[in-house]
Amino acid sequence: MKIGEVNFQELGKVLMQASMTALHQKKVTLHETMLGFDSFSENKIEWEFVKDLFTLTTEEIADKWYDAKDKSIGFYFKE
Repeated sequence: MKIGEVNFQELGKVLMQASMTALHQKKVTLHETMLGFDSFSENKIEWEFVKDLFTLTTEEIADKWYDAKDKSIGFYFKE
């Protein structure tokens, strides 16, 4: 399950940086920014998750990050 590799504290930082990245690039939406975004930062997996969050379908996210939608709900409520 790839979501287990994500550092949630770093993910929060990346989410805050994403909006400023969009502003700097003069993009109207985060979706537009993420479509062409490739991060070379140390938070690569967190940037990949954010990019997927704004560019993939819900089912694609479940398959890629949670090893299918049947397992995703269990991961979310585990903590």
